[in-house]
Amino acid sequence: MESHPVPSDSTIKRLSVVGAPRVGLAPAADSFAEAVAASNVAGPTVVTHCAWCVRPRRTPVEKGSAALTSELADLVKSAREFGWASGTMTRIHILYQASQLGWVEVATRKGADTIVELRPTTTEEANPSSLSAVHGLGEQPLHTDGAHLLEPPDVVVLYAEQPNDTPTLLRSLSLKPTSLNQPRIASPSGLRGGLFLVRSGSDRFLASARTDVHGYRYDPGCMTPCDERAREAVRYFEEAQANAHQHEWTEPHQLLVIDNRTALHGRAAVSGSDVDRVLTRIAYRTKVEK
Repeated sequence: MESHPVPSDSTIKRLSVVGAPRVGLAPAADSFAEAVAASNVAGPTVVTHCAWCVRPRRTPVEKGSAALTSELADLVKSAREFGWASGTMTRIHILYQASQLGWVEVATRKGADTIVELRPTTTEEANPSSLSAVHGLGEQPLHTDGAHLLEPPDVVVLYAEQPNDTPTLLRSLSLKPTSLNQPRIASPSGLRGGLFLVRSGSDRFLASARTDVHGYRYDPGCMTPCDERAREAVRYFEEAQANAHQHEWTEPHQLLVIDNRTALHGRAAVSGSDVDRVLTRIAYRTKVEK
């Protein structure tokens, strides 16, 4: 999947929130809060999926409510525990709540915007350094975002304004199970001890697939195993993909919050009817307690 910068629009501008980092795109208004309150889309409804829960927990909130800023925090709290969580929320609410929480947006590619649109891309059209350059419209392997960065992002938010037919693949590798249908895979010693050569533009560095500081770091597009322990880690991630959870994008304004330290994500093969699929991706470094 290739990333594309979000196109400019005469009706939107960048705003800075006092006491918060400069964040993404929002409708022109005297303040970000006024822009949220003026949104013509109903306030967000959080839908927290804990994989094995019997039913999702829905918490409707009126737009402009003082409780608005707590919902993204609830989602990331659930993601910290189970690997990911999903809900429905407009993009402006995502950006506003993230700014209120003090999260910092991370560009996962040098010179790129922090808010990008992900579209299915053929191998011929893809950026040479992207996974799409290898896999095109086929299934993409499980990975963490920003694996080529010395400090990868903590949280990845994926947002779909409209439903689509191509699932996002997910697998949590944390200590807690995320589904009764996902068999436990014994973690190999190579996760911590094996060395990968990580390519980051013209720079190179060595890293393991898991550390106590950064959690999981894995992207076969930019990481090459250098020893047998690292190759063992690759086999572990490939086995995890065979039992990955498929997240379906069935609702408008749906978001998926992924703990980038404990869960990997990928994409199912794109069907011919879904070539116009669009996901917005925002990667964050957070101040949320783990």
